[in-house]
Amino acid sequence: MDGEQSPDSVELGEPSAAEHRFRALVRHSNECVMVVDEHLRVLQASDAVERIFGVSTELAVAMPIGTGMDELNHKALMRAFEAVLAHPEALQRVEVRAPNAAGELRWIEAVLSNQVHDPAVRGVVVNFWDVTERRELEDRLRSLAMHDPLTGLPNRALLFERLEHAVEGLRGHGTRHSVGLLFIDLDHFKAVNDALGHALGDRILSEIADRLAAVVRPGDTVARFGGDEFVVLCERLDDPGDAVVIAHRIDTALRRPLRVDEREFELGVSIGISYADPEASDPLAVLQDADAAMYRAKSEGRGHWVIFDERLREEAARRQRTETALRATRDGQELEVHYQPVVSLATGRISGVEALVRWRRDGRLVPPSEFVPIAEDTGLIVPIGAWVMRTASKQVAQWQQLPGYEDLSLAVNVSARQLEHPHFTPLVSEVLNGSSLRRGTLWLEITESLLLDDLNTATEHLERLARMGARLALDDFGTGYSSLSYLRRFPVESVKLDRSFVAGVGADAEDSAIVTAVIELARGLGKRCVAEGIENEQQYELLRELGCDYGQGYLMSRPVPAEELRELLRPPVEPVEPVAAEHLTVAQ
Repeated sequence: MDGEQSPDSVELGEPSAAEHRFRALVRHSNECVMVVDEHLRVLQASDAVERIFGVSTELAVAMPIGTGMDELNHKALMRAFEAVLAHPEALQRVEVRAPNAAGELRWIEAVLSNQVHDPAVRGVVVNFWDVTERRELEDRLRSLAMHDPLTGLPNRALLFERLEHAVEGLRGHGTRHSVGLLFIDLDHFKAVNDALGHALGDRILSEIADRLAAVVRPGDTVARFGGDEFVVLCERLDDPGDAVVIAHRIDTALRRPLRVDEREFELGVSIGISYADPEASDPLAVLQDADAAMYRAKSEGRGHWVIFDERLREEAARRQRTETALRATRDGQELEVHYQPVVSLATGRISGVEALVRWRRDGRLVPPSEFVPIAEDTGLIVPIGAWVMRTASKQVAQWQQLPGYEDLSLAVNVSARQLEHPHFTPLVSEVLNGSSLRRGTLWLEITESLLLDDLNTATEHLERLARMGARLALDDFGTGYSSLSYLRRFPVESVKLDRSFVAGVGADAEDSAIVTAVIELARGLGKRCVAEGIENEQQYELLRELGCDYGQGYLMSRPVPAEELRELLRPPVEPVEPVAAEHLTVAQ
């Protein structure tokens, strides 16, 4: 370039005093820093670089940046360089994998700043950190989020992802294969589980999972849908009748007696079969059809399979009737709020409650699993959730008048439907400013999956709620597409450990490691940690020793009506000392 110095001529020239100072700062920085010219040559590097790559500063300067990277990561780094050179005013951030001197691949987070025209720098400044441990933890959480912790099978999230892919493949021209779904439910498993305990029940479920995986075809997906329900996705059926053949093999395999702890069990199965329609196939509809067929198999005497057909449309009609009945409850008729205590693990005292909606219809409590999904799907969760929040805030405000419970907190679950509704923010404002609930005691519990659909919109909503005075908790941590970045990006003050991790504390090394890491992460970020699903004293003690702040679960109390919860709010005994789990008051 005529009239301009080349990078080589800059290096040969006498450095200015400013350049000397900058080079000294770079060389002796505790952070990992490199200065790279426009030709990707490393001009300067800090001594700290040796911590990550195991090479001296002199050797680092002698190598072009990106040396040793595979093609994919090298391209990602080059794109960041091109972007920062094209837009000098903007920082560029990139994560790549690079080998160290021992050949180990490390995850590197780098931030690039264009300082080419600064006479004291004359290059692109690259600050970078080794984030390998963070990425490995995120990968483990992501894998756990997509797989059932008990059986290791794909869970609902991964099943639906594969089902969507399979249905999309049907829409291609010339497709001749079919996509089938088998919805499997173990007959009378609940009776076995209740009689023999969850530990033995879990071992039976693990054995069932192994048997299912052994009889399906290569390429089929076996997933645990929840509880004692499993799903088999057959992505390529040359003949639709092959799904019936697979159902027969499953039935035969699961009818063989199971032997666990010197006990023998025989379990039948009910199976619903559905097929994707290539013309108008909706992945969720395929799953719902198979589910409806499975329920028909159960109602017809269990122990066999049913293929979804038009007769089962009546099941959809029944669902419609449930929805209609549910609509009549949205002003509070037939609805109740039950409360589950949140306990300080250090003292054993109740510090808050979680409000949970219950539906008493025809004299019985309808299981939440039967009506909450319908409320979510239809949008009825919005008026129902508003009723729950108003009712619970009034009740907890009364309890805050009791001696020792002035700061009793109220946690309310918030769905995506509620968060996105235009009336939700005014509702929260009404509760915060128009009720007697003490400021700072209302917690809104959101799930990770709620944050995935639209991160920018979710951020806007949550930040507005936080400014109003609501406190935010990340519920079921680890069960969605877990990302530790959520804890930094969103104004979340509390992390709730999912019960699936808590169940393995002290018994499963991986679960214990995850729980320990999350508790330490929460503490490091200044956030409180709440464990849900505490069912025994060993879990309680281990969580307390690990530094978990709060917990809830059947060990302390199941969700109970307001009058029963009031009996648990006893005056404090001074001084309050840490208590062992066996001294807790357990609501029967």
